[in-house]
Amino acid sequence: MAPAVLAVGALDPVLDDVRGYRQRLADAGVPVHYRELPGTAHGAFLAPGPSLRVFLGHALAGVLQQGRVT
Repeated sequence: MAPAVLAVGALDPVLDDVRGYRQRLADAGVPVHYRELPGTAHGAFLAPGPSLRVFLGHALAGVLQQGRVT
């Protein structure tokens, strides 16, 4: 199964929903690379910057390590 990559800001109003989605994916056996970014609000990924680049680097590394859930 293809891995899922999820990122959510710690200040995002949908944080609990994303956490639940992460758990449902993991329960279904889907490898999940997940990050909560402190101090980040909803929509922060629309503006390129250090947080986005760091997350994408971690996400790519996690996806390349097949089956690793972080």
